[in-house]
Amino acid sequence: MVKFSVIPQLLLLCLASLPIAGRTLGQSQSPIVVLLAGQSNMVGYGLTGELPPDVASLPPNVKLYVDGAPATPNDRERFGPEVGFAHALGAAEPQQPFILVKFAVGGTSLLAWAPEWTSEQAEITNNAGAGPLYKRFHDYLADVPLSSDARFGGVLWMQGERDARFPQAGSAYFENLYTLIEAFRRDVQQPELPFILGRVNPPADRFLLLDAVRRAQEVAARALPGVRLVDTDDLTKRDDDIHYDTGGILELGRRFADAYLTEARARESIVGATKSPQYFAVLVSDVGASAAWYEQMFGLRSAGGATAEDGSWRIENLVGSGLHVEIIRDAQAESANRDIGFFKVGFDVSDLDAVVARVTAATGQAPDITHFEPLNQRLIQVRDPDGNVIQVSERN
Repeated sequence: MVKFSVIPQLLLLCLASLPIAGRTLGQSQSPIVVLLAGQSNMVGYGLTGELPPDVASLPPNVKLYVDGAPATPNDRERFGPEVGFAHALGAAEPQQPFILVKFAVGGTSLLAWAPEWTSEQAEITNNAGAGPLYKRFHDYLADVPLSSDARFGGVLWMQGERDARFPQAGSAYFENLYTLIEAFRRDVQQPELPFILGRVNPPADRFLLLDAVRRAQEVAARALPGVRLVDTDDLTKRDDDIHYDTGGILELGRRFADAYLTEARARESIVGATKSPQYFAVLVSDVGASAAWYEQMFGLRSAGGATAEDGSWRIENLVGSGLHVEIIRDAQAESANRDIGFFKVGFDVSDLDAVVARVTAATGQAPDITHFEPLNQRLIQVRDPDGNVIQVSERN
């Protein structure tokens, strides 16, 4: 099994200087930077001459850089998912400026993209000649003129076919993907930087480690915060059954946008502003009703749950960037006359006014803000469907 390790210190100034994009959309006019990287299906096999007129140019709020230089869809004979992605972003967030920075090289494995690259490892997939792609990407990014208020929004990653041809690379795909994701996140100082994967689906008879690579992608999307997997299995392809055609690549871009916007908007929840990950569990009488309340009030999303075969208990997990709530109904606790819930639970946020606005919109009534001077604290209290007190505070 071949794995690559992380560069101990690769904090390029052009990345490290970008503010952390916790609440990414609709908060200001600061540009959001999205990176697009991978191999040939990120390079793209869509034919520019087949582009519909309504997507043949970029939306006014989206700029594109390819290999460090300004670009438009008409600059090359072929295009990748950036076109569909740009137009979906432009339509969904027309007031938000975006900067797309793309660098992709066909036929390259994760070993070629290793943050700590060696020619010996890259040559396992016959990629030594491509050079250290992770470093090259950062070099190209340094050529992009980014304003001081630009915010780093995420990475779109379409890659994995090359690894599926080589047993050593394919069997280590999860470990190498995890290391790459962590390197991007470390270098921009964002531990949950959105990372959107495109599912690979070349012919299994020619890519013998395909199942291993696809399983690794699925595990990453389930296990790593901020990682989402875009389905590609029904996209149309060219005759080689590997590369997406014009319609397929446009739809791939739109699906990347849908996944990215879903992840970004989840970070608009109030827990996206918490200062550190926080957790609590609560006993409730109705898991479904309580889950819906926490989703509405705090912008959490379901992370799955479990139910006993005999129905004696049910658990639902709700998560956001900085909060994990476990909602539990337990018949044994109820039969033992154990009180539902807790006396009070609280967590800190960095923008209490945003929480107040959200609660007001959801309930039609503005909560009272209390000022607790000894701790230099502003706080509100709300009650869930079982009457449990949730305290949300901001400390200056």
